[in-house]
Amino acid sequence: LHTYLTIGHVLTKDGHTTTDRLLNRVNAVLKAVVETNFGARSLQSVAALYETIGSTQSAIVDESVQNVALIYLARSLAVVLEESILKIGRGMEEKDNKEEIVGKEEEDENIWSAPSSYDRSRDCSSSVTFTRGAAAAAFAAASTGPEEAAAGLCAARSSLSSPACSREGRYWQPRIRPPEMLDYSAEAIRGRVNIFRIPSMVSKRQLVDFLLPIACPSELSYPTTGEGMDRHRGFALARFESNELADEVVRRLNGVMLSGRSIGAKRAEFWFKRDQPAPTPLLSLSNTVDSDCDID
Repeated sequence: LHTYLTIGHVLTKDGHTTTDRLLNRVNAVLKAVVETNFGARSLQSVAALYETIGSTQSAIVDESVQNVALIYLARSLAVVLEESILKIGRGMEEKDNKEEIVGKEEEDENIWSAPSSYDRSRDCSSSVTFTRGAAAAAFAAASTGPEEAAAGLCAARSSLSSPACSREGRYWQPRIRPPEMLDYSAEAIRGRVNIFRIPSMVSKRQLVDFLLPIACPSELSYPTTGEGMDRHRGFALARFESNELADEVVRRLNGVMLSGRSIGAKRAEFWFKRDQPAPTPLLSLSNTVDSDCDID
C-alpha cells in the first residue's frame, strides 16, 4: 500500500490541472490515514480534503464534465474515512473506559473489602483516563466526544455544495424542455431513432460506418458536451427514410457490441418544432448527414 501511495504522489505532485491537485490531495489523505493507523490526527487531513473539494469542484467540472464522477468519488471517500476514524475512536474510548474501570475495581479490592451495596461507578467515573496515543490526542476528556473533536471537519464538510449547483445542472441533470418546443406528431417522429450508450471513443464517422450495413441515416446528430468540444454525450439522434426502417434499426442495434460496450436504440417519442430555436449546444443539430452518407 505504501508503494502505491508513493507512486500516486509522484504521478500527481507535478500536475498543473485542478484535477491533479484534487488527486494529489486524495493521495495525501490516504497516506496520512495509513500512517496514523486511522488515528484521530488524520481527521485534519480529511478536513483538508473537504476544503479542497469545495474550492476546486467548479474548475474541475469546467475541465471536463466527466470529472463530476471524480468529485463525488472524492467526497464519498472523505465521508468513509471520517466515519471510520470516528468509529475506531469511539471503540478505543469504550475499551479504555472498561480497562480503567476494571483496573480501579481490582485496586480497590486489594485495599479493602467494600460492602456489596457500594456503587463503585461513582468512585471510578471521574478518574477514567486514556492510554492509547491515537485516541488520547482527540478524545482525552470524557466531556469531549469524537463529534466535538471533529467539529472543524464537520464544518468543512457541511460547507460543500453539490457540484451541480455551480454549473446549474446544465450537463448532468435532466433537462426539462417547455412543451411548446416539442412536437409529438407522427410526421415529426417519422423514422427517428435515439441511439444511446455509445462509447466515448467512437467518432461520428465510425458510427455511420457501423450503421451502413443496416441502413443509411438521412440525418444524424451527435451532441457534444459543450460548444466547441469534441467529446460527445454518449448518444446520437438519427433519422431514417421510414418507420419500418427505423424499427428494423432498433431491432438490430439493441444489445450489439460496439467498442466493448452493448449499445441500445429506441424510437424517438418527440422531436423539436421547426419554428423553435436550436435546442442549445448540448443537442446541436447543425451537423447532419446527407442522403449519400458523406459526413466528413
